[in-house]
Amino acid sequence: APPAVSAYARASRSPVTALDVSSDGALVAAGTAEGELVLMQARTLQRLVQLNPHELFVTSLLVSGSEANGFTVLTCSGDNSCHATPVPKYVLQFKFPAELILAVAAAVVAVLLGLLLLL
Repeated sequence: APPAVSAYARASRSPVTALDVSSDGALVAAGTAEGELVLMQARTLQRLVQLNPHELFVTSLLVSGSEANGFTVLTCSGDNSCHATPVPKYVLQFKFPAELILAVAAAVVAVLLGLLLLL
């Protein structure tokens, strides 16, 4: 049986016209019909960066590099241009998983309840 879909994310409101995954499996890059470049963390499909390097649709893209050293994404477009977009390694380090958000929210609630008990 084919594997089940385990996660789903919308890269953009515009249709995806090109897609690549980094060789280390850390980054997903999508090019769109509106000329956007969308970078997502592969593990969570969290959108990291959304840029507009092109006037027209992205026809092809290639991800080079690794999470440890940073990436470069080469995009080509129907506007007859190609762009190399550097993606520094720190871009992948700024992530806010749901567990972190819940832990911070729980801490804030605990502090507020503690203050209410003092009143």
